[in-house]
Amino acid sequence: MSHACGTGERVPSEIVRLILLLKIQSLSYGHSGVQLATVERLAEFYNRGILPVVYQQGSLGASGDLAPLAHMSLPLLGLGEVECEGRVRPASEVLGELGWKPLELQSKEGLALLGKEMRVGLLNGGCLGLMALAVLGVYIHVCKGYAWGPAFLISGCVGVSLVVAMVISSLVGTMVPMLFHKIHIDPAVASGPLITTVNDLVAVVTYYGLALLFLVNMFHL
Repeated sequence: MSHACGTGERVPSEIVRLILLLKIQSLSYGHSGVQLATVERLAEFYNRGILPVVYQQGSLGASGDLAPLAHMSLPLLGLGEVECEGRVRPASEVLGELGWKPLELQSKEGLALLGKEMRVGLLNGGCLGLMALAVLGVYIHVCKGYAWGPAFLISGCVGVSLVVAMVISSLVGTMVPMLFHKIHIDPAVASGPLITTVNDLVAVVTYYGLALLFLVNMFHL
């Protein structure tokens, strides 16, 4: 829910309908760890022409689809708005008329979501870490006059810090909105500052901790 921050014009209804169909197809393979009720509810949305309101601007991340998919998923929880019979209405109102209860995230879905986010964080962090190791190592050697060994030790600390920070930030960014939802606090409002603060702290503490351990205590740089 913290990623449901889209703005601007609405995505055309025919595109939203296509997004629904593709998401149903993706989840139907059984690789995402979601409950059957989630896929069935999305299929009911598609068949009954209940289309979540999705906005064109304001997405997050490199993939570019986090905010649109977040808005598409809100009606599953009874949140957000949907277009039904040519009118935009609150999702909770439409679900109530159909006698549908909002879905609740089950433990299997939570674990699947956390595992996926951590894998994505590890992949992104690994790529950034390798880039930092190579680029910063060469820069420190060429521009700062350090020998190759110390230069790559410093860049290695930066690289490892990026990996750790990306993994933990992915985990925190997934768990915090879920926690706020459980205690009935709007994740879209409350989780942003906390997640940003935790991510900054993790990155700084990891880097300086590694620098103290390896660069100062072990190699006396």
